[in-house]
Amino acid sequence: MPMIDENTKTFNDMLHKFEIDELIYSYCTGELEIFLRRAGKRGEADAVAALSTHNAFILVELYKILGLDPNMTEDEIRSAF
Repeated sequence: MPMIDENTKTFNDMLHKFEIDELIYSYCTGELEIFLRRAGKRGEADAVAALSTHNAFILVELYKILGLDPNMTEDEIRSAF
């Protein structure tokens, strides 16, 4: 199930469908930045836009930007939201 689709209206909706593969994919396609702007998360969107695609720690950086604990599993993140 895609994290970001036509039914994803809020930031919490996105996190409720959280998947690491989808997070990376939506970052690489630019969809994450666009969604965050649409959801009113401009600071987070700007931070995502400023990330280097050649960063070995991209997942850790995305977790930090989204305010997620990197020690949480996908299931823990989904159930928290």
